[in-house]
Amino acid sequence: MGGNKLVSIVVPMRNASRTVERLMYSLVNQDYPKDRYEIILVDDCSTDETPQLIASLTKNSEVATKVFWLEKDIGQAAARNCGIMNAQCEIIAFTDADTIPDKEWLKYLVEKFDSEDIAGVRGRTVTDGYELPLMRVAPTSGYVTCNIAYRRDVLLKVGLFDEEFRYGEDSDLAHRILKKGYKIRDAPRAIVCHPLKRLNIWQVCKYATLHRYDALFYRKHPEVTKSYMASIAWGMMSPVSSVFGISIAGVTLISYLIGVFLSGIVFGPSFALTAAITTAAIFCMFSTAFFVIYGYRLITYPQKLKITIRLKIAIASLVYLTVAIVARMYGSIKYRIIMV
Repeated sequence: MGGNKLVSIVVPMRNASRTVERLMYSLVNQDYPKDRYEIILVDDCSTDETPQLIASLTKNSEVATKVFWLEKDIGQAAARNCGIMNAQCEIIAFTDADTIPDKEWLKYLVEKFDSEDIAGVRGRTVTDGYELPLMRVAPTSGYVTCNIAYRRDVLLKVGLFDEEFRYGEDSDLAHRILKKGYKIRDAPRAIVCHPLKRLNIWQVCKYATLHRYDALFYRKHPEVTKSYMASIAWGMMSPVSSVFGISIAGVTLISYLIGVFLSGIVFGPSFALTAAITTAAIFCMFSTAFFVIYGYRLITYPQKLKITIRLKIAIASLVYLTVAIVARMYGSIKYRIIMV
C-alpha cells in the first residue's frame, strides 16, 4: 500500500494575504505524521502583505517548511517547478494558496500510490456554494493542481511543467505523463475545498484572454483538445475535431471579417464600412438575444434567480466568448497553428 511515504507539498502563491493563514492551518494539521511531509511555499513576487504573513506563519511551524521568493512574476508553472526542484521527497502534492485541504487530504492521496505504474493521484475538489457561470467560479474538474500529487521521478522524466503556459499547464503535464504510459488514479476521499471566486466584468475579460494558451495546448495535444476544451469552455467553443482547431463561434467571426474585407475590395471602403456597421449591429442583436436565452437556460440550479442576474450572466457570456475567440486568434498566430 501507499503507506506513510515522504511527501513534499508545493504551493505557489501571489498576493495571497487573505487566504494563506487558513491554508497553512490546514496543511500543518494534516492527519499525517509530521516528520513524513514538508511544506514548500513559492512566492511569485507578491506585492501585498503575503511575504510578511508567510514569515510569521512559518516561524515556529510544527512541519518542516521551506520558503522561496521569486524576484519577478514568472507564473504558477515556473513557481511549481521551483518547488519541485527544491523538494526532497518521493511524492509531490500540489495545492493552491486559496484552498482549504481536508484534514485527511494528504493521507488519502498518498495511499493510492500502491504500485509503480501509478504516477499521479488526483483528489476531489469541491466548492463552498453553487456556481454561477462567469460570476461565481471555482476550478473543480480536470487535472487541476489545487488537488493532485505526482511521483517526483516521473515529473523529472517528463520535463516538469511547461513554463510557456500561464493557463492549462496542469492538463498539459497530466497528458504528457499519460502519453508515457503511466496512470493517474482518482482518490475521491482526498478532498480540497476551493472557495468560489466572484468575478467582475474586468476579471471576466482577463480570464478570457487566457484562452490564448488553448492554441499551445492544441499544438501539443491535438488528439485530446476537443474533450479538454469541452471541460473548460462551452460546446460552441470546442474544436470540431482533433484535426481542425476551429469552433462555431470562431468560424462565424472569421467569416464576418473576411466578408467585410472582400466587400471593401469589390465595392470600395465606404461600402465596406457601411456593411461592417450594419452587419455588426445585426450580429450584436442576434448574439445578445441568443445569449440572453442561453444564459437563462444555462442556470440549472434549484435556487430561484432574478432576471437581472440571468441577464448579467448572459452579458458576461457574450463578453467572455468574444474576448476568448480573439485571444485564440492571437494564440494561433503566436504558436503558428490554426485555432479560433
